[in-house]
Amino acid sequence: MALVVQAARKPSPERHEPARPPVGAKLVTSVHQRRVSVVAISSKAIIRWGKDDPDPWKRVQGWLSLRGVRVVET
Repeated sequence: MALVVQAARKPSPERHEPARPPVGAKLVTSVHQRRVSVVAISSKAIIRWGKDDPDPWKRVQGWLSLRGVRVVET
């Protein structure tokens, strides 16, 4: 089974949206709960994470790698 992740839109500064957990935390939680071996992540999401949150993204990549979870760009 694979998990698919797509880039989320950035919240508009005019809109007051409730704070959401970081995408990396949601991804780690989903992978841990579902015990998947493959995660499909959109290229846009990977680029955005690398630009907006490089350190957390590196930690998520390391966590996935340690567990043998393969990341596939879509």
